Amino acid sequence: MIKALSGEARSGERADPGGVFYLNEMAQGKKSFVLYADQRAVFDKMDDEQAGKLIKHIFSFVNDEDPEGDFITELGFAAIKAQLKRDLEKWRETRQKRVQAGAKGGKQKQANATKSKQSQANVAVNGNVNVNVNENVKKNNPPNPPKGEEVEVIFPFQTDVFTSQWQLWKQYRKQQHHFTYKSPASEQAALTELGKMSGSQEKKAIAILHHTMAHGWRGFVEPKEEDNSAKMINVADI
Repeated sequence: MIKALSGEARSGERADPGGVFYLNEMAQGKKSFVLYADQRAVFDKMDDEQAGKLIKHIFSFVNDEDPEGDFITELGFAAIKAQLKRDLEKWRETRQKRVQAGAKGGKQKQANATKSKQSQANVAVNGNVNVNVNENVKKNNPPNPPKGEEVEVIFPFQTDVFTSQWQLWKQYRKQQHHFTYKSPASEQAALTELGKMSGSQEKKAIAILHHTMAHGWRGFVEPKEEDNSAKMINVADI
């Protein structure tokens, strides 16, 4: 199922014990979904096997199968999942507006048909009567759905310490290399790479950041204890 924000359940939704509600409409009437060009950055940071797991995870999610993936899959999926939710909400709002517009148009059309019949009866009784009946009903085009909020970046380690160190890393990149992440997807890709490189260990991830900054490098560099050398993995400027 597709998780929505916590709150009061609406019609067609169910709640889990933790207070998170699920939208059960992805597979009911909605037969497509959108992946965005800038989300490619997430896939580019994975090998073919991991990228395959992620795309299968996405298809499982949009088909209401409530998938569970490994650490790297869930981390890479975080930003994509948030956008899928926003797109679904926009689709639901647009569909509801079209339903309301259709109901309004149907009532107007029925009223026009009644008026037309009455006018024809008047012509038969009075002889030459000019009747102007408008049988064309304007259909209300639903307004464009509201713009979604910016995608939130999901950190691999949910601690204040890591969050502050990541902000320090971003300041370093901006001041030292005049670089800023161009989109939440590109920043999420970098976090995914760091989580993978650190083996999901927070202390090691922070050590990688410090080691890289200390040497003035652009990409993440993993310290090597055995020979004091370092293996460098470039993170592309997305």
